[in-house]
Amino acid sequence: TIMAGLVALAIILLAAVQVQSFADRDEVNEMRLNDLQGKLQDLQHILDERAQTREQRFREFHELRARVHSLTESKCGRREFHCEDSEVHCIHDILVCDGANDCHDGSDEKHCENPAYAGATFHGNEFNNKCEHDFNAEHIHVDVIEEKRYNDFPSISLLDVKVSLDDKSSKMYKGVYSYGEKAMVLYPEHGNGFGMICRFDTDESKFCHAEFISLISRNVCAEAILTLKK
Repeated sequence: TIMAGLVALAIILLAAVQVQSFADRDEVNEMRLNDLQGKLQDLQHILDERAQTREQRFREFHELRARVHSLTESKCGRREFHCEDSEVHCIHDILVCDGANDCHDGSDEKHCENPAYAGATFHGNEFNNKCEHDFNAEHIHVDVIEEKRYNDFPSISLLDVKVSLDDKSSKMYKGVYSYGEKAMVLYPEHGNGFGMICRFDTDESKFCHAEFISLISRNVCAEAILTLKK
């Protein structure tokens, strides 16, 4: 009987130790989960900061490029294309990428891809927002739905585009891509809203500098760097 009592006591003690062990293990696991959650939050904060830094660098790059362009601006006028073979040979930008060599060296027909092709999606955050009612979103999402290019007017492509603001509201826009200006120009299909001009550096650019224009005041009221979504 004494032996049986000792065995029973040992079983009780082992059970108690095991229960305490499980409790300790749960506590340790909870501490580990809290630690991992904290690290994930820190990592998300770092990623958010890097995204903001990347966008800021895009802005600084665009501003620097604009300053360099103003210092090295060609003698061609507005809506004119500067041929590479001459300092003074200028043609109207409507003649660029029309299938005919209007520059002596054919430079007007060299870079004729459309970065705003059907299926392309651009997105980014606005800055320098001075709009009142036309444009009050932070995040912009631009989907090129359809692209048409006619043989009798090949220097532009006609676009159907869906513009979404903060992933909440969306609106269909009509537009064109000008090969001479390397710019996508959009205007609302119906009703009021805002217009947009997004300028690319080259026909292979993965981002463009967008200016949003109030259709009431006709002034630029916001900007954004729109990046091609992969």
